[in-house]
Amino acid sequence: MRQVRLKSPRSASTTMKTGTKSFGDKSLMADVNLRYCMAVTMLDGKLTFDASHDAERMQRADVVAMGRRIEFRGPTPGLERFATEVELDAAGKTCHAVRDRNVLGRYENPMTRAEIEDKVLELMRPLLPASQVREVIAMTAKIEQIGDIRDLVRAMTKR
Repeated sequence: MRQVRLKSPRSASTTMKTGTKSFGDKSLMADVNLRYCMAVTMLDGKLTFDASHDAERMQRADVVAMGRRIEFRGPTPGLERFATEVELDAAGKTCHAVRDRNVLGRYENPMTRAEIEDKVLELMRPLLPASQVREVIAMTAKIEQIGDIRDLVRAMTKR
């Protein structure tokens, strides 16, 4: 991949300040630095919770090199608020795609039960063994049938 150009309704490279936190391309916080998140996604093929919060990885040579290939070209008039247009240059060819504004997990594009369960497993796995996380998932699938909510709390407590 030679270059990725990202067009959005507002500039993704703009740094916004909210209190003491900076969001955008210049942020030192991995999970809100769009260039870092895109670079890691291109390197790994997906963006995991752990990867999106790996501040040390932001400085790795492979991530920095991939990040240099990303160009932000917003704001682009006519794009809806959450829409993004992406152009990829690979092997001398340009591929152009418009991404729908309704990304997976939004109300308009809900996740399937299996996708939710995979995400829960990924997010809870650093805290609990996989077997225990699967127990929590199974219990929440039948939450109306739980006689005592303390059973669910116990299932979510490290043993």
